[in-house]
Amino acid sequence: MLKRDFFILLLIIVIIIGIYFAYHITQQNFLAGNESLTMIEKNSALSEQSIKENVPTITVGATTLRLELADTAEERTLGLSGRTSLPQDTGLLFIFEEAGRWGFWMKDMHFSIDIIWLDENYKVVGLKENAKPESYPETFMPQAPAKYVLETNVNFIKNNNIQYGTIMALTNM
Repeated sequence: MLKRDFFILLLIIVIIIGIYFAYHITQQNFLAGNESLTMIEKNSALSEQSIKENVPTITVGATTLRLELADTAEERTLGLSGRTSLPQDTGLLFIFEEAGRWGFWMKDMHFSIDIIWLDENYKVVGLKENAKPESYPETFMPQAPAKYVLETNVNFIKNNNIQYGTIMALTNM
């Protein structure tokens, strides 16, 4: 009798483990299927959702980023300092009252970023690819006055073929 109870318990455990793994494999396949959306479909969906939610976005080519805004002196001073990452579909947009040659450094940063300076028409006037935390206290500056500065995850400039003169589109600003 004891042996039979042991095998029944073992059988129940095996069934529970099987159900657990079947569930997780199904979830992984579902998520993998969602990841097969093209970049344009993802960004189009992101842009439409952001417009509905009234979230500021910036678009270059087929890529749209949700924006966090740094539009006060305190927010601009802090920037991304102290954070450990930036979500992939997000950028931090610094908004200045007037155009200037705004310098940026990597003080208290924990990850590399790309920095893009934009004029009042959202045209690229400065680029810094792969700004590394260990570059501090070096200061990066644009070649021309900028009213906006966009910090993104590293490789954003390269992956989106951003160059001097590229024009970006902002929504919900």
